Amino acid sequence: MANKRRQILTLAVAILGTVGFVGPLLFTLFSIFTNPEQTQAPAPRPNAAQQEDPALMLQQAAGYEQVLKREPDNANALANLASLRLRQGQFNQAIPLVEKLAQKQPENPELRLQLAQLYLITGQAPKAESAYSQVLSKDKNNVDALVGKATLRQTQGDTKTAKALFDQAEKTAPADLKAKVREVAKNTLTPPAKPTPVKPVPPPAK
Repeated sequence: MANKRRQILTLAVAILGTVGFVGPLLFTLFSIFTNPEQTQAPAPRPNAAQQEDPALMLQQAAGYEQVLKREPDNANALANLASLRLRQGQFNQAIPLVEKLAQKQPENPELRLQLAQLYLITGQAPKAESAYSQVLSKDKNNVDALVGKATLRQTQGDTKTAKALFDQAEKTAPADLKAKVREVAKNTLTPPAKPTPVKPVPPPAK
């Protein structure tokens, strides 16, 4: 089980780091997901030093939690609190917030892709694959979801499906991303070469 979890975490790093176009960046602020019809005033933007002030982040989080007690579906509060949880490295706490945003905006694939990344980071590969599948059910040519699901399929030993998904991703990817898809597919589908055993050196003759 520990080895499987390490494999999933390695996959998460690969998807988030190597595949630059798979979903939004993990630490993307959620302002693009908020409801433009919300009448609540936007939160003030702290400077770089303030953003990482633990005390300030705790204070901000408490404020958003109070808003959500009064208005559980407030998209601005959900988005901003999720963003804070990500910056704090509290991925498990961010997941239910992003899940709720995704439920409120089923037409927004970026939220499902964000969820898939969070599921990977927290070792929940089946949920990550389900999130990719949900995106593909609405847009079968979504390159981000195709690459993410292909990589997951390969970790499950399903090379045939993984290759088919990578081929579809390359076919539908914009021209400037096709080479990147090929590179990721090659690195994912090609097993690492086994190290050549080193022959023992005989002791010098006396």
